[in-house]
Amino acid sequence: MSEVKLHVGDIDDMGKRFIDAWKRLENGQQVEERHLSFFSLDAMMATLSQKRLEILKHLHRHQEKMWLLWLAYLIVITKEFIPTWRRLLQLD
Repeated sequence: MSEVKLHVGDIDDMGKRFIDAWKRLENGQQVEERHLSFFSLDAMMATLSQKRLEILKHLHRHQEKMWLLWLAYLIVITKEFIPTWRRLLQLD
């Protein structure tokens, strides 16, 4: 399993990583990377509380079985996030 890369940045940064991975896939390259992005350091620190960090450590020790669980636990979709991705992906 690959590592998860944490990022602090805006929606454009996330979009650039997504488009870059998409283009590499189109060119036949294998893409096995995972990114977790936050819009601010404050948001990251609020999300990665002490208890959540303990859970991550536990999941890391048992990652072969549980990586999807921790990813689902950490991802927080706000009302602003969904319309932004819809706009970025030109779904509207």
